[in-house]
Amino acid sequence: MHLRRLFRMHKYGRIFYMLNCCHYVSEEVQRKHADYKNEMRKKEKQEKKEEQEKKEEQEKKEEHEK
Repeated sequence: MHLRRLFRMHKYGRIFYMLNCCHYVSEEVQRKHADYKNEMRKKEKQEKKEEQEKKEEQEKKEEHEK
């Protein structure tokens, strides 16, 4: 992945980016980055599930109204 994109995505971006420029990334920062990405993925999945459930509920309501 491109460094600038990492920098923008990443809440520890400044450290991560500076270390990357030196071609050195500490394990701690890598771990934090991985944790952050995993959290974001979980949130996205959760949001998708909730949206799906809302759609299904609305469809059921519409069927009942008919």
